[in-house]
Amino acid sequence: MRIFGRIGIPRWTDAIGNDTKLAGVNERAYDKIPMRSTRQLALLLAAVRRDLSLVRCPALLFSSITDHVVPPENQREIYDTIASTDKEFIELQNSYHVATMDNDKELVFAKTLEFVEAHSRPR
Repeated sequence: MRIFGRIGIPRWTDAIGNDTKLAGVNERAYDKIPMRSTRQLALLLAAVRRDLSLVRCPALLFSSITDHVVPPENQREIYDTIASTDKEFIELQNSYHVATMDNDKELVFAKTLEFVEAHSRPR
């Protein structure tokens, strides 16, 4: 991404969208993305990866066991690298990349609400 993003050839590349196991879902993703943006994404990813061990806040991570956009190993690396002692890793068995619009969406919503409630200050 760094090399092709620097030279910007081709100018546009096909975007990845609608990676859901559930038929008929349309996440309304872009059809194309500018190739030059991939360099910036690569630089951002490197910076984030470098600083993961600085994360100490509570964390909830979801990872689809099949994801055609982001390798599931990335979420495991995040979980293993962050310094948070209060962290949870949930594997999604029945969704692809866009889990909030896929078969596991109710599980994602329920676990997220539980997490927010557990980590919110009482009123």
